[in-house]
Amino acid sequence: AAGSVSNIPCKFFRNGKCQAGSNCVFSHLGPTDERCKYFLKGQCKFGRRCALMH
Repeated sequence: AAGSVSNIPCKFFRNGKCQAGSNCVFSHLGPTDERCKYFLKGQCKFGRRCALMH
């Protein structure tokens, strides 16, 4: 679906703090090693809120 976030890692789950559980709209597939391509370019607008690794 357009606008779906189910493929985006849940930043709270990654830290063991997601309170939404199975109702969370973000991915709970486990910790991600995926680096934020925007952070690597110095352009991540999410900063510490980014779900990807910095």
